[in-house]
Amino acid sequence: MVADSKVCVHFVTLLSILLLKAGNKMKPLHLVGIINMTPDSFSDGGECENLGRALERIHQLMAEGADIIDIGGDSTRPGSVCVGEEEELRRITPLLHALPDGVSFSVDTHHASVAQFAIEHGAMMINDVLAGQDPEMFSVIAGSHVQYVMMFSRCERDHSFREASYPCIIESVKRFFSEKIEQAIAAGVAEQQIILDPGMGKFISDSAEDSWRIIREIDSLCEFQRPLYIGASRKGFLKLPLEQEVTERDILTAHVGKIIAQALNSRVPLWLRVHNIASQRRMLQE
Repeated sequence: MVADSKVCVHFVTLLSILLLKAGNKMKPLHLVGIINMTPDSFSDGGECENLGRALERIHQLMAEGADIIDIGGDSTRPGSVCVGEEEELRRITPLLHALPDGVSFSVDTHHASVAQFAIEHGAMMINDVLAGQDPEMFSVIAGSHVQYVMMFSRCERDHSFREASYPCIIESVKRFFSEKIEQAIAAGVAEQQIILDPGMGKFISDSAEDSWRIIREIDSLCEFQRPLYIGASRKGFLKLPLEQEVTERDILTAHVGKIIAQALNSRVPLWLRVHNIASQRRMLQE
């Protein structure tokens, strides 16, 4: 509850600091719509588990302005259990076969075999929340031309979350990226393939302060000269006092997306992964 009550204070602080840094210039960015073919994702579990509903949702997201659809078959929310590669493939395969022509898609997976399958079926991006913990992942990416999102996270391959505290969260993120970029390039991944996701919410720690700190200092990640990928949508650090549904976080999600876009000030490309494309697009146009 204490963290919840600080959301508005954090938001006002961000507006005053980041908008002063940024001015009004914003580089065109990419909006990523979310499709979870899972029964247990934290925000929309079960919503698109059925193929027909998933296709309807994709049509809606594209109509609202999504540039790409991120498809997941294995929830990594806190408390989830890794379903394994076979079940993950069973969940996403029908959708990959049924996707309409012209729909660009990524697959959210930390399994190299699933990434390979997705690439063979036309994925333009692999979104890896474990940043290459699968020892074969970098080799799979190196053998392709897809974009590769590597995320800073305390999540393990079995979906357990290790305890984490940081003297300085942004410096920890930078060290992590430096090490992972070096490892990926050594494995043959082209630097141009790499996109960096600093993580948000429970993926990084139990403290909402850490997520807000990353947002406040997001522009410092431009030093890597790589595109950034932000997945703050509906995360727990955005929880509002007295909220009834997680969808109530969409407006604050949209504000955070715009603030980050302005803070980056056209220095690197930006991908915003959100549940509510229409809300985010409206905010960016205001």
